[in-house]
Amino acid sequence: MEPTSCKKCGSQINVKKCTRCLIVSYCSRQCQGDDYTNHRDICVLFAEFNAAKNRLTEQQRKLLLENPWYMGHSYFIESLPDSFRFKMLGQRIVVILKIISNMQSDEEGFRFVNVSDVTNKVTTLRFRLQDSDEVDSLKYKLRVGTFVAIVQARLSVYSYTDKASEIVIENLKQVEFIRGT
Repeated sequence: MEPTSCKKCGSQINVKKCTRCLIVSYCSRQCQGDDYTNHRDICVLFAEFNAAKNRLTEQQRKLLLENPWYMGHSYFIESLPDSFRFKMLGQRIVVILKIISNMQSDEEGFRFVNVSDVTNKVTTLRFRLQDSDEVDSLKYKLRVGTFVAIVQARLSVYSYTDKASEIVIENLKQVEFIRGT
């Protein structure tokens, strides 16, 4: 989809996407510069998530981005289906999130980390793994700043607030870890 209008002035002439985030469009360097303070934070986040997506291995790229079952990728937690939609439709979008806390254990002994999306919305990514080898491998994979691509999971939601409570992973085939920079 081509950019349609300048974010700053609304012009539709000679409009080009920001080369860093590839999301917002401007008609000139002047408009881009004038809007920089408004655009900077989201631009940096989108650029960081785009860079993580570009670090997918060839095998991960084929599995996640070139698989006809998947409709694309997203950087938003809400792109994960809730329980009802998951039962009806499954998950058709790969969701890429950033790990923002060190791995911890809950009272049942399961591992979890906090993850954020491109808007800095935070939720818990809980690993309810039964295989001890998979649990052991997590300590090398769940590092702050690492990105994780959620392939197959549902979003648990508090029904009365519609707030995401957690994403539950029951085996490591549901996720792909994206190597660091």
